[in-house]
Amino acid sequence: MTANGLVRTAQVTLPVVELGPFRNEGFRAYVNEGEMDGSLLGMDYLGQFRMEFAGDMLILRQ
Repeated sequence: MTANGLVRTAQVTLPVVELGPFRNEGFRAYVNEGEMDGSLLGMDYLGQFRMEFAGDMLILRQ
């Protein structure tokens, strides 16, 4: 369930996810059929970082 209602999803395993200097292998993700202009990076991934906000920047630290 999303803010826009029910959305069908399919679970996939991404071989590699790279975000700046950070690299993860074999990360589980979900692909949905919703109409979006871009992708979302959810808290399942971001939760492994300490997050700091500085002005209009999000700083991720491990």
